[in-house]
Amino acid sequence: MPLTLTPWHDPPSPPDLKPEEVHLWRFPLVCSDSLEPLLDEQELQRAKRLRSPDKARAFVAARARLRQILSGYLEMEPQSLLFSYGPAGKPALVGLADSPAFNLAHSGNWGLCAVV
Repeated sequence: MPLTLTPWHDPPSPPDLKPEEVHLWRFPLVCSDSLEPLLDEQELQRAKRLRSPDKARAFVAARARLRQILSGYLEMEPQSLLFSYGPAGKPALVGLADSPAFNLAHSGNWGLCAVV
């Protein structure tokens, strides 16, 4: 299959994920007061345990954006999504049979989410 590169652009709403596609979402790790209410108690407690305030803000921003991105595919409210966590803290959606697979990464001031 040939590789097709496309420039970054604003996504459709709701996003339309075809079986042969991978959607990449790039976002700045900027935290605002409006993001914390999107997180569940477990995520908020994890952010509070981080020693660095910058890392805590980046964590909140990344998890909130993950919730916003996935909620677009699932047509659900971001705060209604339920996650389980693997040994390394990797999130996985719970209770949704046809949910997309995803991976979240962040480095410096940027976050990246892949959805397949």
